[in-house]
Amino acid sequence: MKIILNHTLRSVKNHKGQIALIITTIAVVTIMIFVALSISGLFLNINISARNRLAENTDIAVSDGLFPKSLIDEFIDRNKDKIEYADYYLQTSGLVKTNLRTKIIMLEVTDFKTIYKRYPHKLQALEVADYFEYPAVWIGKDFADELGVKAGDTLEIYYEGSNRYEKMSVSRVMKNVGVFANTGADNILVDFASANTKGMINLAHLKLYDPKDFDQVCLSLKEFIKNDALTIERAIDFQRAEEIVANNTRLLNIALSFIMAIMVLILFTSYLVIAKSRLNEMIIFKSAGATPFQTTLIMLFEVLLYGAVGAAIGLIAGRLGMEIATRALLPNFPDAVTYNLWKYFAAFFAGVIISVIAALWPVIKISSKSIREMTSGIVKDVKYAKPWLIIAITLLLAISLTLLLLYQSLIVPLTVILIALFAAWVYMVTPYIIKGLSALFAKLKGQSRLASISIKRNSSSNTLAILVGSVITFSFIVVSVISLIITAITPYNTRYDAD
Repeated sequence: MKIILNHTLRSVKNHKGQIALIITTIAVVTIMIFVALSISGLFLNINISARNRLAENTDIAVSDGLFPKSLIDEFIDRNKDKIEYADYYLQTSGLVKTNLRTKIIMLEVTDFKTIYKRYPHKLQALEVADYFEYPAVWIGKDFADELGVKAGDTLEIYYEGSNRYEKMSVSRVMKNVGVFANTGADNILVDFASANTKGMINLAHLKLYDPKDFDQVCLSLKEFIKNDALTIERAIDFQRAEEIVANNTRLLNIALSFIMAIMVLILFTSYLVIAKSRLNEMIIFKSAGATPFQTTLIMLFEVLLYGAVGAAIGLIAGRLGMEIATRALLPNFPDAVTYNLWKYFAAFFAGVIISVIAALWPVIKISSKSIREMTSGIVKDVKYAKPWLIIAITLLLAISLTLLLLYQSLIVPLTVILIALFAAWVYMVTPYIIKGLSALFAKLKGQSRLASISIKRNSSSNTLAILVGSVITFSFIVVSVISLIITAITPYNTRYDAD
């Protein structure tokens, strides 16, 4: 065991750059796996939290159109045995004007006294004005800081239903939780008594004594309202939220699958380079009587060491990265991501297993060689794929991409096929690209012409070229995936954000 460990440490010392690339690659693979396991929970929690902002503890939502508040009151009076209470809102867009700027807002008109008494945990005041001159409004802390106002200051607000700007006083500045937590809008709350709503609302949340009465109450409510334009549904529709999450994560998982495939290609080529440089050491082991199986185990032990180190680093970096990203992008949702223990184990072992899988072929290939083959010093020529095969692979790639866009039900098998086709395409095209570049270098004088003759014949140069190309492709896709994640969660912050 000591001999194997010393052998591994010597390899690390002799190939510092290559080992650093391998460990970094494994770490990134582990990070991606950990992110993939956690990101669906992030999307789901964001969706549920956004819906839970006003609908907490209620069962039925009536929305998508104006209707009289009295209509719902009358229905509740007729069904007092089934409906406990209702929350009423009129949500409308508006403009708020200060001395510095004008900004689009979402104005939410409701009953201050009722919702404050009913949901004190969702309306936590940071500043309360002792005196204010105009009708009261409540505003979140972040938006107040953005506008440069505090409790007691005056705002000029224009909203649908009003034909002019009206002065209103900031009576309370609220903590960024509950109603004011990442609402998807810069929202301001106004009391029914302060806004000219003419008794109309466009959102009502009904709380049932027994949630089992949902279907019956919805049917009765629909018959009572007699307005097909209105939507009557669950206040918090978990099934719908999960459908949205599935759509958001599907494209992300495809991108992560491509990243992991590219990472495996990077690991494969890296291990191929290292395995070839280990020929002298393997000759010594085989001369001492080591069997191919034993030399395979020796090199796989080294691979496991790299895998464990890289996976551990990736796990720590992934956890810290998710925490930093969550707090930076979703400061009001610190618990948006749940980190179950099984996710840590799954990401760690997946990183190690992927490392071993990527190394199997190079390791077995070197271990299976005899001492004579190892000492022959023959430079292996590059093998060129048939042009028709490259054309066929390219066409299959195009067809697979088209099918992926048209048939979402086949997304999983098509993704696997695309990854396999992409890897084959890169492997086949690289020698021709190198051959083309060599032809360009051949037109130059001196050492460049000599290099152009040898590089296109040496298979190792193709291996390195695939490695470099994979790293560049990987970097591009990683940036795209990060952009995708930010885009997927940003609309909840900026849907009404405009100047």
